Amino acid sequence: FGVVLRGLAHPEVMEDSAMQNVLTQFSKFVQIGVGGDSKAELEGRASQAGRSAKSEEKQTLDDVVNNQFARFGAVPVSGRNFVRLLKAGENILLFPGGVREAFHKKGEQYKLFWPNRAEFIRAAAKYDAIIVPFAGVGAAESFPLVLDQDDLNRLPGIGQNLRKANDARARVRDDEWFSAPVGVPLPPERFYYLFGRPLDLSAVDPGDRPRCEGLYADVRADVERSLSRLQRWRRRDPFRLALPRWAWQSANKGASEVPTFPMAEEFATPPEAPSASRGGSK
Repeated sequence: FGVVLRGLAHPEVMEDSAMQNVLTQFSKFVQIGVGGDSKAELEGRASQAGRSAKSEEKQTLDDVVNNQFARFGAVPVSGRNFVRLLKAGENILLFPGGVREAFHKKGEQYKLFWPNRAEFIRAAAKYDAIIVPFAGVGAAESFPLVLDQDDLNRLPGIGQNLRKANDARARVRDDEWFSAPVGVPLPPERFYYLFGRPLDLSAVDPGDRPRCEGLYADVRADVERSLSRLQRWRRRDPFRLALPRWAWQSANKGASEVPTFPMAEEFATPPEAPSASRGGSK
């Protein structure tokens, strides 16, 4: 729909020291410079901001602006950048589970590993944001794990080196293990996405911690419910696997979409959206 989302990515994946000198892109986004400032002035302010950010976030802005992740709108994950995005009125794509959830272990497919604190709810409420919970399934089946982080950690020699490298890396959370598990790519399964009902936080007092904690639990439960529904629904999809989809496309040349499960039946009774009225706690 022409809407560009700003994503928050781990500082480790944002590092790219070989790419330099495109600071003005980020400086405009965070509104470091406005009005009639010259390009040189903007770059000077951005460089100063980058030096300040290095001590706090272990990198400068010029390490990330022209990075591959930055090219599609990502910025390093931090509370400060999250607030900057909210203040700028940006659409934000946030994965609260972060690296722990992305690099899950065996048997943890589609489990959430969100932080205990509801800080992103409080920040979003402060800037009258609207939260749209969403869920997606399909990736875990397309790349089944052979060795997860526990398996790699037990390997002689390799485990020690991985632990040493992990200890030296920047962390957003204490339980992160920034070493990708080993898997075997298979013909891609169909991916399914489900967006929940929007939650308008404009009437929520960010200082009401019990209320924000309750809404945080509601959003998490909505995502878990959507993950469960998608996994259940896809069992009814005759074109879930790649080979049936390819065969159907070959036999129906010119068709724009491959059929899926009967969605009208599944969406007959959608779940109720949580209330976000100001004041009372959950």
